[in-house]
Formats: sequence, C-alpha cells, structure tokens
Amino acid sequence: AALTELLRSDAVLEMPPLLTWFSGRAAVLAFLQAQVLREAGTFRLLPTSANGQPAFAAYMRQADGVHRAHGIVVLTIAASRVTRATMFMDPGLLATFGMPPALPAAPAEQAGAPGDGPDGTPAPGR
Repeated sequence: AALTELLRSDAVLEMPPLLTWFSGRAAVLAFLQAQVLREAGTFRLLPTSANGQPAFAAYMRQADGVHRAHGIVVLTIAASRVTRATMFMDPGLLATFGMPPALPAAPAEQAGAPGDGPDGTPAPGR
C-alpha cells in the first residue's frame, strides 16, 4: 500500500530529540518527500517491536554504500492506519533491539530493499 494510504489524516511525526514535529497527513508526507525519501535506497528498515508496538530499525546509506544505524521508528496504529510515527534518532538504540550496527552494501538487494520503495515503504515480500 502507498504511504498515503497507511497514514491517518491526523497522523503525527516526531523525531526526539529534535523539537520539530509534523501534524496531519499532508504535512507528514511533505516533510518525508522533501527531506527523507529524496533518493531511493537511502534508508533500509528492518522490522522489530518496541513496547508491543510495531517498529523499525532504520539504517542510512553512507558514501561507501554501507547502511549504518540511524535510529528506531516506533509506530502507533489504530484501525490499520498509522496515527503516530516517532523516530528516535539515536544510532545506539539499535544495539538495544539486538540489531547490527550496519548492513553491508549489496547492490542486488538495494533495488528492492525495505524502505527504498518509491514512497519509502518496504518492498513487497520482504
């Protein structure tokens, strides 16, 4: 499903420790498209959970092609839609979740890697 369909109209995105946050589907999507999802393959996501909520370990591609720990995204879901996405931008958190500090560069995987679909959603079947 497209990211637009997954977000409730009143969805909120926050990124502690930054004070900036976005409220409403249009504002969240505008920020993601302008600042986060600018280039396919920049981010890879691995599923996990946090306090019983769905979450993702986020990895950001570096100049050497390796995706290194970036933070944890925790989702709050209601009626099958995201009501809140909280991005804890602390690479050290990934170890707490048992996630590796980096994902190796793998050109064959990058085209369909989770988090690098045209709308930032995981590729189907992953």
